Amino acid sequence: MADTKTADAAAEAAPPKGDQSKLILIAVIGVLSMVLVGGGVASFFLLRDKHSDTEEVADAEEDAAVADKADKEKEKEKEKKDKKDKSKKGKDAAPKGPALYVSLEPPFVVNFTAGQPARFLQITAQIMTRDPATSQLLKDNDPLVRNDLLMLFATQTYEAISAAEGKENLRKQALEAVRNVVKTEGGTPDHVEAVYFTSIVMQ
Repeated sequence: MADTKTADAAAEAAPPKGDQSKLILIAVIGVLSMVLVGGGVASFFLLRDKHSDTEEVADAEEDAAVADKADKEKEKEKEKKDKKDKSKKGKDAAPKGPALYVSLEPPFVVNFTAGQPARFLQITAQIMTRDPATSQLLKDNDPLVRNDLLMLFATQTYEAISAAEGKENLRKQALEAVRNVVKTEGGTPDHVEAVYFTSIVMQ
């Protein structure tokens, strides 16, 4: 009798088999849900970090490309400016090379006007250039060069050129006269660098 009561109590205390299956199913679903949620959260953070890294790399590459483009633009502008300056310098400045001297022979001889301490002025001169073409142009136009210099020397007075300052001033005027001839004949005036007096005699 006692055994029967115990068995009945145990039977009443034990849950039905259907309910037990439901509890197991709910527990499994709960565990799976936690796993899935945890995995989803982890995946989210991993993907976010990866995306962030990708964006940073892309931004860095874009900044580098912009900087590189700016550097290339600056370099291109500098090359253009250097080329322009070089072209201008080559056009306007006298060419570099050995000095070429064109002698004006025979010496120039002009008379001073009456009443001056000296009766005549004699000047021996040479023209200096570094350009062979200009040197040849001067030789080809020697009569024209001599004519213009002779006219210039004939207007001088003893007082004007007796001092060193006066002689230097006359030398500068002679240089301008020669450059004018070169310009008139189609040459480059600046290629004539100087006129030198190798001898000045006043008697």
